[in-house]
Amino acid sequence: MSSMSTAEYKKLFGKSRRTKRRVVVKKERVVSEGEAKLAQHLKSYKIEFQTEFQFNPERKWRADFYILGSKVLIEVEGGIWSNGRHTRAQ
Repeated sequence: MSSMSTAEYKKLFGKSRRTKRRVVVKKERVVSEGEAKLAQHLKSYKIEFQTEFQFNPERKWRADFYILGSKVLIEVEGGIWSNGRHTRAQ
């Protein structure tokens, strides 16, 4: 087994090529027809609301609407996504 200096090693093998991480681009959220109608109704009645309200930051749970000044969360089409751990067919 022979030994070589760091300079000789770098000359032979060059710099290590690190794989670059992919840049994740967040897609624009598509608003459903039901969400658009509800937002329109809330605006017409001058009810203040927040969309995509994250109510549990540890679990990243979100509701479609949060009525400001109250404890009301609204999920418009929550039953559509069914690939969760508890809803898969056995």
